Amino acid sequence: MIQVGRMAMMAACFLALVGCQDDYREIKPAATVAFAAQLSDHSIYKWPQADLVPDSGFVLLELNSTLYSDNALKQRLIRLPEGTSMTHQGDRRPRFPDGTVLVKTFYYTIEGSESGPNLQVIETRLLVKSDGVWNAATYLWNQDQTDAMLVNDGASVNVEYLDEQGDLRALLYQVPSQRKCAKCHQSSGEIVPLGATVRNWNRDVLRDGQQVHQLAWLQSKGLLNPFDVEVAPHIPNYASEDVPLAERARAYLDLNCSSCHHPEGIEETQGDGLDLRFETPFHQTGIGGQAERMLQNMVEGRMPDEGLVTVDEAGLALIQEYVDSL
Repeated sequence: MIQVGRMAMMAACFLALVGCQDDYREIKPAATVAFAAQLSDHSIYKWPQADLVPDSGFVLLELNSTLYSDNALKQRLIRLPEGTSMTHQGDRRPRFPDGTVLVKTFYYTIEGSESGPNLQVIETRLLVKSDGVWNAATYLWNQDQTDAMLVNDGASVNVEYLDEQGDLRALLYQVPSQRKCAKCHQSSGEIVPLGATVRNWNRDVLRDGQQVHQLAWLQSKGLLNPFDVEVAPHIPNYASEDVPLAERARAYLDLNCSSCHHPEGIEETQGDGLDLRFETPFHQTGIGGQAERMLQNMVEGRMPDEGLVTVDEAGLALIQEYVDSL
């Protein structure tokens, strides 16, 4: 059995030494959208932009479980063309109308003034559907936190931030290139959204000072087709200890690993016998026969292998406990 402390230390070493694995078949990102040079030209945020207050029809989306991203906090927004809605027909992802814009902004809480902590906004990623395909773009925020510029080749950003315990930590954050975004966001050779699923939106949220069911709220705004939200698919919060261990672990593997490890994922993993999607029955996942190898790949920084420079110690501990339980 691999112990968690040793596991985290080994993972940190491997992340520093080998970084991301590039032995995969590339897909060419769609080019049916001409992205503006500056994020402000997309009119996503009110001024000052770094306050991250949505503008122009963008609405907030919250997830049950999320992808680990070097302890960055994330804000997710969506805007649909006027008069359109998403359609859920039981598939993993809803059907998004042409013109849909998905926004994900990454930021950290940093030491602030007497009025409270401030934010350091790092990057904003856009997915825009046009002519039936998804286009991807990444915007890197400037040091003044006034705007963000379109980047294609990635970047590195020094960050000092406050963790959940209020301790100051530092890292060299990696903004991915468009090529690496396309790697994880692919299914059957096309770019697709990842966390934007009905089952991951199936939760209570606070809107206008009231606690509401997020799916019902989206329906009330005309953004989602009518269906019974009480029987909608659901994925749990893997950070909640009120959820059974197996469900927590499967949710973690889904959000952090299944983008590659499923039958329509990247070509290089399609023959490995793993299907780590939450809804896949256990006997079809391949976990039973590959649990130790999966854990070892996490230890060595090979899974997940995109862009991370820190170890998700809580995630590793969760998967260690799960593997020990099998």
